[in-house]
Amino acid sequence: MLTFSVIIIALAVTSSFWILITPKWSFSVVTDKTTYAHGENVKITVSLKNLGFITHSFKSRVSDPVVISIEYQYTEDPTVRSQVWYSPFHIDITEFSVGPNESFERNFVWNQTNVYLPEREIELGGYYIEAMIPSADSTMPIGADNLFWSWTSINITST
Repeated sequence: MLTFSVIIIALAVTSSFWILITPKWSFSVVTDKTTYAHGENVKITVSLKNLGFITHSFKSRVSDPVVISIEYQYTEDPTVRSQVWYSPFHIDITEFSVGPNESFERNFVWNQTNVYLPEREIELGGYYIEAMIPSADSTMPIGADNLFWSWTSINITST
């Protein structure tokens, strides 16, 4: 009976310890609206919240640490997308810390331009917005190996 009691107490202490130190995160990307008029600025907010009980840290491959990618979603085939914009970034491994129940936020504004064809207007339709925090340990291109990743979508209309 004593051995059984010691085992139960040890399991309870170990479980409590892991519950306290295990990172728990919430990562999201939102826009201020779901539909925008053609040419209207798109306001994007990315939030990383520490839902854990202690301060946790992470290392990003970029100094900001958030990267945004916006892709046009073709109406003929919604599974096909083409990147039209990405947020500027600087590759520099940086460590960030977030306290318990605190959020780390970044705001971006997309002025509906195409970084690859700035002389052309963007098309009306659906756009897919990805937010990511690239892993510091990755040797893959930015966006291929992420610590955190989230997405949302918007529509751009003529009015």
